[in-house]
Amino acid sequence: MVLARQPLPQQNSVNRIIIAGARGFFGSAVVRILRAEGYVPLAASRRPGRDLMLDVEDSASIRSVIRTRDVIVDATAPFQTRTATLVEEAIAIGADVVDLSDSLSYARLISTRDKAARNRGVRLLNACSSISVLSAFAIERSGIRDPIALHGFLAPATRRTASQGVAESLLASVGRPITVRRDGGLRDVQGWVETHHFPALRRRGWLTEMADAFTLPRAYPSLENVDFWVDPNTRGAGALLEIVARMPAL
Repeated sequence: MVLARQPLPQQNSVNRIIIAGARGFFGSAVVRILRAEGYVPLAASRRPGRDLMLDVEDSASIRSVIRTRDVIVDATAPFQTRTATLVEEAIAIGADVVDLSDSLSYARLISTRDKAARNRGVRLLNACSSISVLSAFAIERSGIRDPIALHGFLAPATRRTASQGVAESLLASVGRPITVRRDGGLRDVQGWVETHHFPALRRRGWLTEMADAFTLPRAYPSLENVDFWVDPNTRGAGALLEIVARMPAL
């Protein structure tokens, strides 16, 4: 994640602003927000019915749509299964990319393209999901110059955020190897098996993977422990998923 302090480029400094995954919950929200700010974003989707047809995993599709100096806001979830195709093509074309990924594996994948992007004058803002942005904002607002630990917690408003992409992102951690930051290094553990009680919230969360464990220490090297806990906010769902996580056959 790049903690850029610069505002979104003015419209006359870019060609177009394209929202990939504009049919989804977050993509459609980005379109609404940009329009409210006076921008004219182009909604893109793999299916017809939007301003542009764009498949972020198909090189030919990307080349036929993207132009030099475009800004692409990538909200095409789930990022856990994505490749670097969009970013590689954007670098070759000379277009900037802002992704809303929450995936640690995707953040690590895109970080390997940083040098190529800089050499082409392309800006990559990686792992700019709402969760990661709020994590960084919390550290900034805390005034702590050398933070040691960050423990995130989420209880999603499921009636509003329930979607296929969100569900797949959540289930990607259940019973599978995930990566967290502990004692100054990245550690592999089993997802959704460990729990943590948050007394102030009167909530319990299950351990999941989040890009913060990889991205935040790049901006705050003092961070030794970064993890993320989720309460699915649906009665019985957390305990049920824990049973599934502990029984691989399920």
